[in-house]
Amino acid sequence: MTTGVMIGYGLAVVVFIALLVAAFKIEDGEKGKAWFNIVFVLGGGLSGWTAGLLAIPFPDLPQKLTDLGALSTALVGGVIGTKLIDALTKKIESGLDRAFIGTSALFLTAFLLGGLSTVIWRLSKIS
Repeated sequence: MTTGVMIGYGLAVVVFIALLVAAFKIEDGEKGKAWFNIVFVLGGGLSGWTAGLLAIPFPDLPQKLTDLGALSTALVGGVIGTKLIDALTKKIESGLDRAFIGTSALFLTAFLLGGLSTVIWRLSKIS
């Protein structure tokens, strides 16, 4: 692995730790809400990791498996995207609070971090 990739992973670990710290800071007065936020961070990271694996398959992976991964990603992404848009529309109509925005930002950041780390790892292995 190159030095640039190792530095990138080091920064990813720092950002992940910052996400975990932020998850404990966004409680909004509810007891136990921090652990709920941790679940969102882990879920976002695992979802991003899965998306990264499906986005950049290894060259020796059979084409049918690659096509199946792309199809399932599109299907799940469409279903989740539709449900997410419906939920966000209802939430926006009822009014957004800071805890909701913070939890959503935690999930999205963890998703992007997991996906980007996986894509960088895959691309470093291919080249």
